Amino acid sequence: LVETLAEVREVWRQAQRFGAKIARCVSHGNAWSVYIHDPEGNQVEVYAHTPWYVPQPHMDLLDLSKSDAEIYRETEATCRKDPAFCTREEWVRRTAARLGS
Repeated sequence: LVETLAEVREVWRQAQRFGAKIARCVSHGNAWSVYIHDPEGNQVEVYAHTPWYVPQPHMDLLDLSKSDAEIYRETEATCRKDPAFCTREEWVRRTAARLGS
């Protein structure tokens, strides 16, 4: 887990620079992820939370060569199509209430 989309992108760039095999870059709606194979072939996920929530599983291809603004816009637009869409903040509140926290 990293803090920002920019950090996910930097991992993606560094992986390319060092010749690591990139399995895929995806948006899960609630997270942006890059999946990379380590030198032994294990798959590693590096991800950052988005400001939104959608039920899982959810997966759209992610083009990390696009700007942050484009990725934010595209991710939000896709997520808003899901009837269960809400902000991450709202999802945290609802979940805490369900758990009695």
